[in-house]
Amino acid sequence: MRVSAPAYPSGPFDYEALLKRTIDRYAHVVSLAKPFNVKLVIETHAAGIASSPGLAWNIVRHFEPADVGVILDLPNFAIEGNLVPHVAVAVLGKWIDHVHVGGVRRATGSYDAHGFRRMVTQTCPLAESDLHIPAWLDAIAAAGQRLTLVIEGYSDGIAGAARLKNAVESLRRLTNAPAVTINPPER
Repeated sequence: MRVSAPAYPSGPFDYEALLKRTIDRYAHVVSLAKPFNVKLVIETHAAGIASSPGLAWNIVRHFEPADVGVILDLPNFAIEGNLVPHVAVAVLGKWIDHVHVGGVRRATGSYDAHGFRRMVTQTCPLAESDLHIPAWLDAIAAAGQRLTLVIEGYSDGIAGAARLKNAVESLRRLTNAPAVTINPPER
């Protein structure tokens, strides 16, 4: 069950206090979930206290991987929390539960009053991501991880089935798996 880590405040804050409260709250939720054999997963999501592998590790290292895991969210790493793939996989290791795979790229943003460009991001097809997806999948494989990949297919103006097929074909090229035929449901 995905239980979001809290968002970090937009200004200065006491990280240690927020981290302690977060760990305490997760411990409480684990105590409620464990009798039902439910595992919690925390997504490495932008704008949250677990946005990077190191920040997520600060939380999960207090729990058994059977009780709390991490969603390694690659599209979010293109926005915030990016780290060299093999370092990220080494940091989170046994806590990685599954991987979100999707494309995000930087785009030209607006300029502030001082003339400095503000970065913005936009979703895009998997093969056009600023985050090099093959390096991430190689790092996961090299660590001996067999994880579920959850495809987040982003392509503007393309129907859902076609987006999924494009993403699967991109991933298939990496794994040499047989081609996949995806037919949209009949209406």
